[in-house]
Amino acid sequence: MNLFSWDRNLWMRVVAEGFVQTVFWMFFPFVAIYFSEVYSKETAGVLLGLPTIASIFATLLGGHLADRAGRRKTMYAGIFAQSAMFFLFLLTDRIWLQWIAFVGISCSYSLYLPAATAMIADLTSERERRHVFAGVQTAFNIGVVAGPLLGSFLFAQNLSLLLLICGGVLFLYGLTILLFFRETTPASTRKELALETSKNGGPNILSGLKQMLSDRPFTLYLLACVLIAIVFMQTTLYLAVYLTELMPAGANVYGWMLGWNGLLVILFSMRVAKWFKSISDRNALLLSCLLHGVGLFSMAFTSNLWLLLLCMTLFCLGEMIRLPIQQSLISKYAPEEKRGLYMGGYTLHFSIARLVAPLTIMLSGMISPLGVFSLLLFCALLSAFTFWRLFRHLPAS
Repeated sequence: MNLFSWDRNLWMRVVAEGFVQTVFWMFFPFVAIYFSEVYSKETAGVLLGLPTIASIFATLLGGHLADRAGRRKTMYAGIFAQSAMFFLFLLTDRIWLQWIAFVGISCSYSLYLPAATAMIADLTSERERRHVFAGVQTAFNIGVVAGPLLGSFLFAQNLSLLLLICGGVLFLYGLTILLFFRETTPASTRKELALETSKNGGPNILSGLKQMLSDRPFTLYLLACVLIAIVFMQTTLYLAVYLTELMPAGANVYGWMLGWNGLLVILFSMRVAKWFKSISDRNALLLSCLLHGVGLFSMAFTSNLWLLLLCMTLFCLGEMIRLPIQQSLISKYAPEEKRGLYMGGYTLHFSIARLVAPLTIMLSGMISPLGVFSLLLFCALLSAFTFWRLFRHLPAS
């Protein structure tokens, strides 16, 4: 299935994802340095953590608007808002306004994401959905790899130019959505919204949230995704601390491992989606959790670079199997008329995990590395068990 044989919305979205993630990662890893130079590290940590909480509400709002206002409108509103926040950061020298701009950048992307994900589900069949989501994941990882490389140079040499590039690229993407994307919200969703509007003035975001959280399969799914995301996030949290303490060249080894992980995802995400297309969602998710857990846990027993890279390969294979299926599964399960809201609910797992995952660094001061890795293996196995329970509640279809 060739990229440019997809619907125009889809291939333009995949190509744009690489640019969006590149500009985000040109800025995001280095903004901590910027605020730490102004405030204490403790204060900067709090300021950088608050956008995660704000993003939870922005995500829910984005999902609600994706159904009510439409995918296209919500997407370009979020991207234009993100562009405006980069320009605000550029044009002001007031540190409190720059922090507000930073919060706005994070929240604007959270507003955009549920609609962008729902649009993929609108335009793909179940058969091809994993492949398209794997394409998005490939573009995402290209940005994650390229962004810090470009940002490390521009941040130190010319921060204003970096912010101008980020804001400009996002503005052009917003124009692309406005001029070239078509609306994909299903007719059934519009019909349902019209019916709800005639009855009670329109759908209510709180009632939609209540419906999702009372949906047992969805809550099991969200819990399973949170648990495995906590394990996944350790590649940028505890693993860095562990390797730095384990060996003199730990920072270099960690850099090699992250680079290897990024290279594997870029080269093989779409191929892995193709290789595993005949495997059921349940079995693929159980396998991915096992690979995540065993790959990370095995790192506790070696300091050899080649063995660590082998462990990272197992871990990365779990990532490449899991992510497209996670996104595809929720798009199949969500009621069509509330697909945007459910997509927003699904993306909450990342924000929740991001709040919990750093606790491993605190725990590392109290228990041994083997204890931390054992706890992470338990989280991976518990995620697998929760996915297994989930499929007992889902219809066979």
